Amino acid sequence: MNENVVDLGLSVKWSTCNIGATKPYEFGDYFAWGETEPKDSYLLENYKLCVKVDSWTDVEYSKYNVEPDAKNKNVIIRGKIDNLKKLELDDNAAYKVLEGKWRMPTIEEFMELRNKCNWDWTTIDKINGYIISGKKPGYKDKSIFMPAAGYRSGSSYQNIGTHGYYWSSSVNDKNSNTALYFSFNAERDGIYASSRSYGLAVRPVCK
Repeated sequence: MNENVVDLGLSVKWSTCNIGATKPYEFGDYFAWGETEPKDSYLLENYKLCVKVDSWTDVEYSKYNVEPDAKNKNVIIRGKIDNLKKLELDDNAAYKVLEGKWRMPTIEEFMELRNKCNWDWTTIDKINGYIISGKKPGYKDKSIFMPAAGYRSGSSYQNIGTHGYYWSSSVNDKNSNTALYFSFNAERDGIYASSRSYGLAVRPVCK
């Protein structure tokens, strides 16, 4: 994928394709947060970093357990507190699959992409998504396409063609039972938190 690097004039360069895709409009593979291989079903019960599941809201994780601050006193963290807020490289799908050059973006890098580039909803080869182009002089002719790849829950696919869901490497430090992702559709976009066990697309970045 080295030839698929696009410099949009930001702090990192972005890949033209999702992991597992060979063309920009392909969805590619889906990953649970902190896992480095796609799978057939995305459940808490088969999530690599899950130790114990008592209910959907009562889960013990083996890693990335952040101490809640006073404002989040209702948040209960069952696992051992390690205060790791970003994926280590062994748990970073882009780093592992693409052998070291690439990594998953942080949530701050997603926001930089959102705020410092132009976003235009379009359709390429019957696939909806955003053309994202540089704003800075010298980069306005550079762009990437991010398809509305939906997500995976259990063995099913959800919101294919209408929504994009892309994992960041950042845990939700307000409630580390969840991780942060960037989501969009034709009308809006934003940062959200979700169960780590869902299967989302990954768009790599590099320096």
